[in-house]
Amino acid sequence: MISPIKHIFEPKNKKLKDPNIDALYYTIISEVIGKYEHLLTSIEHTITDLEQKFLYKKPSKSMFSYLDTVAKQIIILRRHFWYTHDIMNFLSHTQADKDEIKYLRMAYDDINQLIELIESYRDTINSTRDLYIANVSLQLSDTMRILTIFSVILLPLTLIVGIYRMNGLDLSHLNNIPSGFVIVILTMGVIVLLLLLFFKHKQWIFIKEREESVLS
Repeated sequence: MISPIKHIFEPKNKKLKDPNIDALYYTIISEVIGKYEHLLTSIEHTITDLEQKFLYKKPSKSMFSYLDTVAKQIIILRRHFWYTHDIMNFLSHTQADKDEIKYLRMAYDDINQLIELIESYRDTINSTRDLYIANVSLQLSDTMRILTIFSVILLPLTLIVGIYRMNGLDLSHLNNIPSGFVIVILTMGVIVLLLLLFFKHKQWIFIKEREESVLS
């Protein structure tokens, strides 16, 4: 418990300017807050890295799980900071000595800065989570679009094959035509081509290059 702040009591330490218990108390609180600031800086870098991955890489469950872990850490820190905030606020209103109030208010202001940082990180985490959900929804939409296009293309082809092989419909004369089978295949190919051109005109397919150019 004492070793992380043991250097405060060294004679060469210049942070402890006033030789009284109030100054010592504030110096210890400042050291603890400094440690928290380093921790929040690390969290900020982690959040920024996750944002970049969600934007430019395919989201994965492990990335979302890591994001959820960071969010839980932020919630714990936020609760801890608010507890400290309330204690500092209470002490600053119950002390009569001006020097004590001065140091308590300084510590109170430092805690407020940490709370503002943690609140901004929480908002960023929520935005990043929304970004993950949006990416997953977009991938699902792309998958459903591709499956729908395949279904729409196969539907007329299946219909043609069904009619061609229908028992109640006499299409045997097509078999007597040397190029009858080729005509059916070409008809199916033309239908597929027309459908692809229609989908391209509606910008349902072949839009990846356009999306990348917009991002660049």
